[in-house]
Amino acid sequence: MDILALAQSAVAEDTYEQVIPPAVDGRHLQLDADVCAYFCDVDKSVAHNFNELKKYIETQRLMAGAELVNLHLTMGEKGGREAVAMVQEYQASRQTRDENKQILVKELRVQMSSYSTDTVVPVAWFDREADDGMTQYQNARIETHGLESSVIMTVDKDLDMSHGNHMHPKTYNEYYVPNGYGEIWLDESTSSKKIVGRGTAFLWAQMLAGDSADYIPGLPKISAAYLNKHFPTKAILNAKTIKSKKAAMAKRKEASCGYVTAYDILRNCTSDREAYDKVREAYESYYGKRTFDYVCWRGNEHKLTAGHMMLEQARLLWMQRTPGEDVLVFFKEVADGLRD
Repeated sequence: MDILALAQSAVAEDTYEQVIPPAVDGRHLQLDADVCAYFCDVDKSVAHNFNELKKYIETQRLMAGAELVNLHLTMGEKGGREAVAMVQEYQASRQTRDENKQILVKELRVQMSSYSTDTVVPVAWFDREADDGMTQYQNARIETHGLESSVIMTVDKDLDMSHGNHMHPKTYNEYYVPNGYGEIWLDESTSSKKIVGRGTAFLWAQMLAGDSADYIPGLPKISAAYLNKHFPTKAILNAKTIKSKKAAMAKRKEASCGYVTAYDILRNCTSDREAYDKVREAYESYYGKRTFDYVCWRGNEHKLTAGHMMLEQARLLWMQRTPGEDVLVFFKEVADGLRD
């Protein structure tokens, strides 16, 4: 997720009329305060920005129909993702952001971490990302008080694999993410197609296509063998002899795994088990089924398998449902048939 770009987009010129909806009894808003911190003006003082931010937080609470807002903030480690990442340094692409903006953002996060009122509760996370915290608070709230008791508000599409009600912070469009596989589709509203998803289907898509904003690579390439098997060319399909078919297959080159390719691979899947099998096959086709030597971005040598590479990406992308949850818990649910 490119938090800076998304946040700036979310506060672009508003052309809609805000109508405050009725409050939902007992509802809590899980607000992505990491994103809120970017709603700032570097030409203004910290005090001015924080006063504007407090108004914004109250507006979001009212528009979500919530009685209380939890301000989720990433203040320390990122749920172990930095240590997990071997292919590329986690979130390394963010190091080039405007330094003055980043200083202000950090100060505003510190301010929010102690901002408490009758309707605002700061939730500063030092051992996980705010994404994980929002997911965990939402799950716990739903379990004890029902589905309508919580709503997540963020522009970060990674949260679209987290169960429950969600609301966009600009349009205030509310939508539901199922507690299961859900679905994915291609957003073709711009010249650059992107995958949109609801539920764990989005996780599998990201494991193929990656997440460039968090510097998560996904699967680097789709092998020629995989393409020949699942997406044969016309030359392969029209070959009259085994020799001509082999010749056509030999001409195939490996390809990047972008959004469209990832969607094509998963488009007919209707369950986590089906998606797991598709993704696993793609990883094994690229990395092979044997152990191989690999030098990580830190320069350390490792003995790895396709399974290791797949698990790394899953751990980076997974929204932890409980504190410190390993995505292996989810994988076991899939293997045991508990995820339909």
